[in-house]
Amino acid sequence: MRWPVVLWCLGVAAAACGSEADSLTGFIPAADGESPLAVVEAPPLDYELHAAYGPGELTVVNDCLFLDSVEAGAILLAWPSGSTEWSAESDAVRFTAAGESPNVVRVGDDVIVAGGESAPSPSWLQQPIGCPEGIWAFVTSIRTYNS
Repeated sequence: MRWPVVLWCLGVAAAACGSEADSLTGFIPAADGESPLAVVEAPPLDYELHAAYGPGELTVVNDCLFLDSVEAGAILLAWPSGSTEWSAESDAVRFTAAGESPNVVRVGDDVIVAGGESAPSPSWLQQPIGCPEGIWAFVTSIRTYNS
């Protein structure tokens, strides 16, 4: 019977193709100082996880990665250090939310961010020079948004 062979061939072809995100290279831990990401070690103590930001475009301004939100304007995203990587080659962030597979988003992508904020500002592990103070959000999940 040919079906097992056909199905096996389709499976091999699909595995070989992969996604664009699988082909991106050059990822380094976000807190290594070589990225436009603002990085924190953990959520602040008064952190509340109930906010969603976006849709908006991931944009680099003054060497800092922002969410340019339709509703709130520029929001500095605070990325957790242990689950975030940056690729300068691809202008991409690889983020692994708790209990999820890694997700890759690129500068220029339209995204929606789940997370929250607190006052005062968090203790930054890395805040690239040029990142203005203002609205910021701690990232717990991020997804591309197709309008």
